Amino acid sequence: MSRATARPIRVGLGGLGLGSALTVPYIASDARYRIVAAADPRKEARDAFVAALGGRTYSDVEALSGDRDVELVYVSTPHFMHREHAIALVEAKRHVLVEKPLARTADDAAAIVDAARRNGVWALYGHTHAFDPVIQRMADIVRSGELGRLGTIQTFNYNDLLYRPRAEWELDPIVSGGSPFIMGAHQIDIVRWIAGSPIKRVMGWSAALDEERPMPATHAAMVEFENGAAGSLLLSGYAHFDSARWLGWRAESGDPRPRTSHRDTLAGYQARREGVADEDNARDARRIGVQPLQTVPQLVGHETFGVTVVSCLGGDLRQTRSGLLIDEGLRTRRITIPVQSGRDVMLDAVHRALREEREPAIDAEWAVETVRIAQIIERRGFEARDPEASGPWNSPA
Repeated sequence: MSRATARPIRVGLGGLGLGSALTVPYIASDARYRIVAAADPRKEARDAFVAALGGRTYSDVEALSGDRDVELVYVSTPHFMHREHAIALVEAKRHVLVEKPLARTADDAAAIVDAARRNGVWALYGHTHAFDPVIQRMADIVRSGELGRLGTIQTFNYNDLLYRPRAEWELDPIVSGGSPFIMGAHQIDIVRWIAGSPIKRVMGWSAALDEERPMPATHAAMVEFENGAAGSLLLSGYAHFDSARWLGWRAESGDPRPRTSHRDTLAGYQARREGVADEDNARDARRIGVQPLQTVPQLVGHETFGVTVVSCLGGDLRQTRSGLLIDEGLRTRRITIPVQSGRDVMLDAVHRALREEREPAIDAEWAVETVRIAQIIERRGFEARDPEASGPWNSPA
């Protein structure tokens, strides 16, 4: 069945924040989907939705759950609300596609999966950068065995996380969990997807270095897999070194990234500290309602989340501006990968689930483990899987 002739999946948007602003253009431009409704507490956001797409609007997700024309709800509310919103929707027999991170705790994430299973609906997951075509190709090469046994996966991102305009809840470490949840989920997903193996043990660390903005904005972790490989992840969000430098100055979105980006972020933060600018107004400048809701993607380059390097017995892979570079002893291979958004890859998986009953490899059940690892990093913990115990994780004595 072609993309154009399949019965479109009728989508409701649970939240009209930044997640929707980034993802809606891909849903709206895909003939397999039709956006019919949205929920958000902000009237200006609802008005922008109607102006761009028509459809019905609601002031909260619970009201949206009663819309009988909606099959699937894309949940992009703040992640500490995901459990409440996703469970309300699946109990109303709506499929859900929940933004990363799936939830604030592993227990909350598992509750979403259990509720969906009880109600006979899909609990799906994304967007995550594990869907990026470059990461997908890395995983394909590793799993093919052409480079021999997998050794390590390293993913690292140096950015300006902390000093961007932030909502009050994001800066509260108890509510948001800081960088392990806000950004670390992408990194965890990347190393897990490439490794393609259950996890054996995890060690993690995070810290809040700036007392004026007490959200953890740096973290590191080591993940050991049952296949003998290991993944390491590192993030620093204090606007110093910029890892985009190693990807031809490309931003996470794939757009060209100005070399002064961090300096511009710090200048904006200083203006807000001095009262010249307002934090809420600066954050709102990118939000739906202040800006029109865009419905057509503007992808110009590969999306990326920092830099990922994979080492195998027979060679090392790393992502580049145009695809992959593989160093194999005396030769180097370049693989050019056509530019495509990971959101398109995600929507392919969602469509296969809802229209073909094909279970995605990356779904909400898969994402529970990512939330568990984010918690370990947040708590500066060390946990290992005990194959003799009934629970999935156990802290060593």
